[in-house]
Amino acid sequence: MQSMRQSIAEQPPVERPSANRVLDLIEVLASARRSLTVVEIAEALGVSRPQAHRIVAGLERSGVLARHPRSRRVIFGSRLARAVLRIGSMSSLQPIWHPVLRGVVEQVGETCNLIMFPRATPTYFDRVEANWPLSIRLQAGSEVPLHCTAGGKLYLANLPTRERELLLEHLPMPPCTANTIVGRDGLRRDLQQAAADGFATDREEFIQGMIAVAVPIRSGRGVFLGALGMHAPGARHGPDGLRAFLPTLRAGADGLAAILEHDAQPDRAAFQIP
Repeated sequence: MQSMRQSIAEQPPVERPSANRVLDLIEVLASARRSLTVVEIAEALGVSRPQAHRIVAGLERSGVLARHPRSRRVIFGSRLARAVLRIGSMSSLQPIWHPVLRGVVEQVGETCNLIMFPRATPTYFDRVEANWPLSIRLQAGSEVPLHCTAGGKLYLANLPTRERELLLEHLPMPPCTANTIVGRDGLRRDLQQAAADGFATDREEFIQGMIAVAVPIRSGRGVFLGALGMHAPGARHGPDGLRAFLPTLRAGADGLAAILEHDAQPDRAAFQIP
């Protein structure tokens, strides 16, 4: 019993950081657009390494942060990811980005999604449904697979090679339809093509009868922020029919990037928004 008490007493206390410190850490991790080591976090926050370890440990316990299962680097936790989605759905930004998304839908005539990737999971952050009797409806907040969706493949294609290979090594690839790519070499070839083209496609790989295309939303410095996706019944367009809408989707992605970066107001007239 005495040795147990001594062991507990020797454990370093968990740091209870201030709200400002938590926000500073979240901003550092978000700005990096990659996982960070505790040493990198300490340097960015201007604190000692032991203090950074205590802060990270406390936020890990609360689910705000997590560790990458292989590298043990610091990433966002599931609790924070869920909160971001809830906040985003009520954010004062939504009236700004939502009309841009709606304007794209009015031009292309098909459902479009703003896709983000919390915990490396394609998630419909916002969406606008097309007014068609024949349509496939997925709700905002829906999580979809990486390996067989246009947004998921676009995300993988934009990862640094080492991170992509680590993810692919353990990525579940269940067959969702007869068209799903279930071999890692085949998926790698598809990702190489997506990187070269600047967009990714889903040819009835996720849902039978549904095709999709996704284009990147990039910052002014070229950082991948998310994706703008469009999906439609294959019977309406054919396997490659959505390519004709790429110019409109790319213009919409530029408008969304301006909003997400707070750099400029988008030109709403370009999207025929009243």
